Amino acid sequence: MRIAYSAVSHGVTQINKERAGQATLVTQLEGTLVKIPDGSFRMGDLSGDGYAYERPVRTISVESFYMQQHEVTWNQYQHCIDAGGCPSISSNDWSKGNRPVIFVSWIDVTQHYIPWLNKQTGKFFRLPTEVEWEYAARAGTSNKYSWGDSDSSSWANYHKNKDGTTPVRSYSPNKFGLYDMHGNASEWVQDCENESYKRAPSDGTAWEEGNCNFRMNRGGSWLYHPSSLRSATRAAGPLTLRFNNFGFRLVQDLNQEHKPKNYPAYSKHHLSSLRNVWLGVGSKTITYELAETHGLDRVHGVLVFKVLENSPAEVAGIRRGDIITEYEGEIIEDVYGFNQSVLTTKAGTTVKLGVIRSGKKMFIGANITEF
Repeated sequence: MRIAYSAVSHGVTQINKERAGQATLVTQLEGTLVKIPDGSFRMGDLSGDGYAYERPVRTISVESFYMQQHEVTWNQYQHCIDAGGCPSISSNDWSKGNRPVIFVSWIDVTQHYIPWLNKQTGKFFRLPTEVEWEYAARAGTSNKYSWGDSDSSSWANYHKNKDGTTPVRSYSPNKFGLYDMHGNASEWVQDCENESYKRAPSDGTAWEEGNCNFRMNRGGSWLYHPSSLRSATRAAGPLTLRFNNFGFRLVQDLNQEHKPKNYPAYSKHHLSSLRNVWLGVGSKTITYELAETHGLDRVHGVLVFKVLENSPAEVAGIRRGDIITEYEGEIIEDVYGFNQSVLTTKAGTTVKLGVIRSGKKMFIGANITEF
């Protein structure tokens, strides 16, 4: 009995250690999240001496959200590379450690790192929209920079004054508690390139129309002139561009049980050629804990927590609590992959879904329709 008890006790201890290790990894990956308060602000060239693509100035209301306190570091990104979720990237010695990861393209971030991170954490991270980024960078100010109207190397790393990136949090934070919103690494955001704010969405969502082969980046960098560090300054780069000053930070919506605002898998402002289809379910990635709860022997698929009324999913008989594991014969790994599959399906197509319900596997046909 003592031997049996000892073995069980050892097993429980090992499981607890593994769970503690997983929790530590999640904390390392997420970093410190800062709650950005809701509010309204004037966006664009407030000083009048900026550029045409920063106009017209407009007032926008922003809902509260979480933002990473600093840019994603090399140490955080390396986990994804080691796990095979992200492609290897080149780097200089000074870009590693606790410095912002650079040489990452918009595709690297949105198609590799974010889906991998969301699967590891069971949460929904995404790139900020341009509106969210500028609102967070200004932190309640209307000056050129969050600290005032004059550039200062005491507040940011820019214009080669350090000959490369510096460790995150090397300079003072802005009033929202965010570091390096100006300089260090230029930060990718979700929006497509557009030459001005004319016809831009007025609700704070990303602008997923225009030249979507280029995506916006904000904040300037260690390499740029101080004028590029202004809160209003906009820049853009090709989707696949990897450069020694391009990095990113992520945001997270407050309520993870509802549709993440502008998360690509849900956004009505997604790629214009794909934005007219839907299935009508709210879902979340299966984590190890969820798999254990539902008796799954492998960790993949999405758990349905909401079925919209009169949606294709409801008509097909999909229920709250179902676990969708396959889409047209392809294994569903996470929410991002599932919703990308839906978005790339032609409206009017009936798709075959592999579903686990009460421990039993079944297949359901659902007709993908338009919004």
